[in-house]
Amino acid sequence: MFRQLTVFALVVFSIVRTAVAEPLDIVISSYPPFSYQHAPNSSESFITKKIIDAFAAVDIEVNFHFVDWSENIESARGGVYDASAFWFCDQQRQQQFICSEPLSFEKIVLMHRKGESLNNWHSLLDLSDYRIGAIRSFTYTSEFWSLTDRSMLDIRFADSDQENIKRLLNSDVDVILVSEIVASYLLDQEFNSSQRERLAVHYRPFIRGTTHLLFPRGNAKSEALVALFNQGLQTIK
Repeated sequence: MFRQLTVFALVVFSIVRTAVAEPLDIVISSYPPFSYQHAPNSSESFITKKIIDAFAAVDIEVNFHFVDWSENIESARGGVYDASAFWFCDQQRQQQFICSEPLSFEKIVLMHRKGESLNNWHSLLDLSDYRIGAIRSFTYTSEFWSLTDRSMLDIRFADSDQENIKRLLNSDVDVILVSEIVASYLLDQEFNSSQRERLAVHYRPFIRGTTHLLFPRGNAKSEALVALFNQGLQTIK
């Protein structure tokens, strides 16, 4: 039986590989230093470069379509694109997408102004007295969204991490949720030393997780495509 399944899988992969005469369409959002719209093929844009190289290892080309985060996953869910990059693979997303093997490790942290303690928070409810800056359409956690929906957290949504950092500096929010890597990049590239000196990151991470390429379950080719992509990832490691 196992041999029959293996042969069947190989036949499916061969058919899909042959059928992909045109490049795959992947929707993504600009999120330096993970992805750059102006230079998706460059080594500094390491998520897009990894996706390109993994698919190239199995003889498949890709086209990236950059949109805002709010449009990203919705357009992939609707079948407009072959895959969506790049997201935490939570239970809700697994219902509608097949998740690839990990693309990157990411840590979401709490950034605050120096001299303002977060009282060594242990649970989200410990942050209920703070104005929290977050980004629309980002993943976060089911607990975060549940508490937010019940108005048990004071969440102030923004459209970008840059906007959130500015609001933090202006005391419009007390703490922001941000990728540690992205925060480091943005502070170095877009803020001066005196601004950087005013901010700190709490030692306790909000989220630790891996990001993934998501393939819509409504696409008949998705299972084979994710298997080929994972094969390509192993090849380029």
